Amino acid sequence: MTFNRKNFIIFIIVILFCLLSGYFVINVFVQKHILYSEINKIYKVDISSSRYKYDIKTSFKYSIIEKEVKGYIKDQNDTYLEVSNIMNNKKVKSILSYDNYETDGPLFDNSIQYITEVKNTINKKMDALISNSSDTYLINLVKKKGLSKYYSNLCDDLLNTDEMITYLNNNKELFTHSRDDFNYILDVELEVITFLKNNKDNWELRDKEIQFRTNDLLNQYNLLVSKIK
Repeated sequence: MTFNRKNFIIFIIVILFCLLSGYFVINVFVQKHILYSEINKIYKVDISSSRYKYDIKTSFKYSIIEKEVKGYIKDQNDTYLEVSNIMNNKKVKSILSYDNYETDGPLFDNSIQYITEVKNTINKKMDALISNSSDTYLINLVKKKGLSKYYSNLCDDLLNTDEMITYLNNNKELFTHSRDDFNYILDVELEVITFLKNNKDNWELRDKEIQFRTNDLLNQYNLLVSKIK
């Protein structure tokens, strides 16, 4: 191999190395920019609104962070909407209806059991949402994927921010208020049903209405029902 040919080969290798290095540096910049942009979009996601759908825009290990963060938001969104659907279920709304009084009264064993089960379900799910609504939980969730130090530090830079903390705290506040509201409704329904059960001999259904033997019982009933309205 001549000297000039050897130099030419070395020159080509150096050029290729520079091109690859340049590509790597540019790609790192591009991927980080995309990742930051996608995380910023999350702050506009309304957990209590319609189903959150997403796709992955980054590549390489950047996609691991993006996928875990977006998956976390989707899980919270799905769980919250699931609980909301339970509370909007026709059966929950009909507990204090004439039809339910007629079919399950006067002891209301099925209604009491149903309310208890619904309360246990929503509290378990809502308590988990509340407990998981923190940047610490989210960061640890992503880091469980075994990221290298570079990606682990990037995860901290992305998620341990005022914007993310505020967003998750707002979600936590939503979950807490919703849980309390849901429990209030179910507690009042249970209170009304228990009142009717304890006074099973002092009311009857007539002409599509519930009628009590005394005005005092009627007033107590109306007062309890009005707590929901």
